[in-house]
This record gives sequence, structure tokens and C-alpha cells, in this order.
Amino acid sequence: MLTRLPNRRAFERDARRSLEQALEEAGRVTLAVIDLSGFKAVNDRMGHSAGDHALQRISHVLASSCPKAYRVGGDEFLLLLEMDTARAIEVSEYIVERIRALEFDKGLRILANIGLAEFPLEAHSLDALQTLADHRMYTAKRLNRPMLRPDELENLPTPQRRESDRAKSAELPKPNPPKKPKKPKKLDKLKKPKKG
Repeated sequence: MLTRLPNRRAFERDARRSLEQALEEAGRVTLAVIDLSGFKAVNDRMGHSAGDHALQRISHVLASSCPKAYRVGGDEFLLLLEMDTARAIEVSEYIVERIRALEFDKGLRILANIGLAEFPLEAHSLDALQTLADHRMYTAKRLNRPMLRPDELENLPTPQRRESDRAKSAELPKPNPPKKPKKPKKLDKLKKPKKG
């Protein structure tokens, strides 16, 4: 295993447990979605072995900053932070600075873009939590920022569901249309008895 971090399957298992525990104990869980800017330049200019070494160094930063860190793609990571957003921002800022401080040959640097979403305050399911954190991370990345400030989050449009969520919804069986109630049968008119 390149980074020694658990994969997406482990994340989904642990996340469901953490969310269930948060509901039972009135706790908070904040999901951090992390994407790396500048990683492709390291791979392209220094080679894949240098890129692998960079991932290992960044994974060490994440694992030493959060006990529940996961690598779910080439340069995509998730953190399960069992705390509210305010404390998660502090952890995330610390991670951003540690990754920014890493030095690579040829003056290259890698920056982290992070999106945060809190359960159950902002989302009531794991899919919704990931969708919201993804949206915030990509917005920060588009603005060339490590993270968005809490006051900026209020002005963001509602994120669309991820493609994987749409696929899951499409797989669900469609409910049968309600049957029209049958009209009651008319009672046969009583025949008058014939006069004898």
C-alpha cells in the first residue's frame, strides 16, 4: 500500500458508525474533503516516483493530524473529524500550513484545498454530507483558496447531488402508482312480489 491510509470502503464503514454514534450521543462529525493543487506538476516534471513520495509525505501529515484519514483517489483524501466545524477549521488550517511547508525539488510546492461539512447540523446523511463538502472544496479550489471562511458559506448556492448519488437513486425501485378505488357495486333493486 503506497500511503498506508485506508481506502473508500473503510471510510464508508467508519463514517456510518461515526454518524450513528453522533446521533445517539448528540455529538458532531465534520467531514473534510481534501484535493491537492500542484500534485500533477510534481508528477509531470519530476516523475511518478517523486509523485508517490509526495503522496507518502502528505499522507503522513494527514494521519498525524487526524486518526481517521483516508485516501479515496489519486490525490483525494477524506478526514472524519469528530468535532464541530469551528474546531475542524483549526485542524484544517494546521494541515494546510503543514502541506504548504513541504518542499520538493525544482521549487515545486503542493497546496491543499479543503471543504468542510458538519453532521447533523448541515446534512442528515452521509451522501448529503459528502456532496456539501465536495461542493465547498471545489469552490475553494476554483477561487484558488485553501478553504472558504464560515461567513462565505452562507452565500453559496445549494450543491447538486453527485453523479454517484444520482446513480444510487436511479437504482431504487419506483413506487407503484396508487390503484384507483373500485366503485361500489350497485345493489340490485328489490323486485316487487307479483300479485297472486
